[in-house]
Amino acid sequence: MNHRSGLKGIPRDSGSRRNALVGIATGIASLAGMVIALFVLSRNAPVRVMRASLVLFLFISSLMSIVFLLLYGVMTETAAIRGLVLAVPSSIGVFIGSRMFIPRFKPWYRPFSLTLLIGLAAFGLVRTAF
Repeated sequence: MNHRSGLKGIPRDSGSRRNALVGIATGIASLAGMVIALFVLSRNAPVRVMRASLVLFLFISSLMSIVFLLLYGVMTETAAIRGLVLAVPSSIGVFIGSRMFIPRFKPWYRPFSLTLLIGLAAFGLVRTAF
């Protein structure tokens, strides 16, 4: 292990710590969506890369959820039908979102997304208080 490595060879840069914190928060709180969104927004990446990262993460995590639900017998016929019905508006939302992705609005995507996440978090806190 060299001076730049942490436990088991993990580099000690802020990106690795941030990755670890995102993984821990996702595992403990089961709030992957918001945590991953904040993680992606905290990176200095192009807007297309951020959006693609979120879409890919959500696709893979949904696929993994289906696999585990099937393996543990939790996926019932009713749940499958509900999922298929809700896949339609979800797909429409992804389609509309891809059409609304206009390059000239790039400077506003990050502030809008962060404001939306802060608002959703505040709403969640208020909702749990009452």
